[in-house]
Amino acid sequence: MASGQPARENRTIRIVWRRWVLIAGLGLALAVSDPAVSPSPTPSQTFSVGTHGFSGGFGGGAKPSAVSKSPGRIDPTHSDESARDESGFDQPKPKEAKPSETEHSEVAKQLSIINFTDPDSFTVLVNKERPLNPVNYAPTDLEVVGTTELRAEAAAQLQKLLDAAKANGTPLRTQSGYRSYSTQQGTYAKWVAQYGSAHAQKFSARPGYSEHQTGLAVDLIPATGACQKLSRCVADTPAGSWLLDNAGSFGFILRYEKDTTDITGYGYEPWHFRYVGLDAAQDYLDGDYHSFEDYFLAHDIAHPVAQ
Repeated sequence: MASGQPARENRTIRIVWRRWVLIAGLGLALAVSDPAVSPSPTPSQTFSVGTHGFSGGFGGGAKPSAVSKSPGRIDPTHSDESARDESGFDQPKPKEAKPSETEHSEVAKQLSIINFTDPDSFTVLVNKERPLNPVNYAPTDLEVVGTTELRAEAAAQLQKLLDAAKANGTPLRTQSGYRSYSTQQGTYAKWVAQYGSAHAQKFSARPGYSEHQTGLAVDLIPATGACQKLSRCVADTPAGSWLLDNAGSFGFILRYEKDTTDITGYGYEPWHFRYVGLDAAQDYLDGDYHSFEDYFLAHDIAHPVAQ
């Protein structure tokens, strides 16, 4: 993954812009329903979207991602040209969205499969603030793939991914997939007993809050060579590099990228991939997103999920 100061600055601008658009949109909605409410929220105001109250981050503002895939959604090099209004004072021209912004919004609106709340949806958002509903949800269409289980469509696409990786000479193997509510209870309890609750939550999910419980998340590691374990060294292997470049073609996204802990709640995990569907994965990559939380916030503006 490429990195650099310009990419970090562009990423920061995009994240700040998305959150301010959302905050301004919510303020405007309040003003329409109640004229006494001001439509101009302050930076200190918090916002909450979705049935489980996701507030857009974990423990502070979002850090920029080290990944740079495509130009940003808003041009950070836009000049501060100004025009004079009738009063004679200089007024800054509003920044305009790139054409890709409109195109991306239209694509998102056409993705009827997008639903961040339904546990049966391929795009359900699960994190430390949004548990599954019901919390003991269990998928009914699990199928074996590799050494684990995933939901049927995800399993079929993962098998294609594994076959392609093998054909490329960079074979991968599954380390972990579906985990039931009760299994996650035991896993989480083990880490808490060993490291304490505060530390365990940095890398393990409470039961009901785990992506693995959806049957859509899988941990993948090289099948041969170095780093055959759940470690960040996976990213430095030929198999890990191939996986990062090609997972989207099979409907999977890297769920926890570098420098997104304040957004996702988890550290960098180059082995953890989440199935969101072929269309949504392509939309995610085309939009240059680096966390599913950011994708959720942007989608909620363009195509709100019914509450």
